[in-house]
Amino acid sequence: MSVLTSARGRQKSKGLPAVVDTRARIRRIVRYLIVGAINTGFGLATYWFFTFILTGKIPLAYELASFFSGIVSISFSFITYKLFVFRTKGHYLREWARAYIVYGSSILLNLILLPPLVWGLEKGLKDPSVAPYLGGFLLVGITLVFSFLGHQHFTFSRSSREHRTP
Repeated sequence: MSVLTSARGRQKSKGLPAVVDTRARIRRIVRYLIVGAINTGFGLATYWFFTFILTGKIPLAYELASFFSGIVSISFSFITYKLFVFRTKGHYLREWARAYIVYGSSILLNLILLPPLVWGLEKGLKDPSVAPYLGGFLLVGITLVFSFLGHQHFTFSRSSREHRTP
């Protein structure tokens, strides 16, 4: 079994490509979770900000807050995932448009699930005014899985990884 040196100067075993590939996948998932935590915090902060600003001014303020925060958060998330997780080069406009498709689907899912979730939480909580905030937080798990799969298989798919950096 011979040893190769990667572009970063790390040694790779020529006879263990599956192990190296598995390690790369694990590193990508770990990077996704770290960057995703940052993106989630940013997204929740923008959602809570818009909910706070709009509540009392329009009916179903949390719905519009979800929409506005989604728009702001998508570009932030796209940049962080492109640079730190999937590490693709070029194709900015195509990948950004694809990110909007993935996240747009996610926003649509949130718009569908949020009203019944908020309604149920309002009925069960002592302070119903907390329901939209808690509802937005609870939907994060669904969005996390949906977004990772969408980005891996669509936004930053193999066809756009031709110019990926290690």
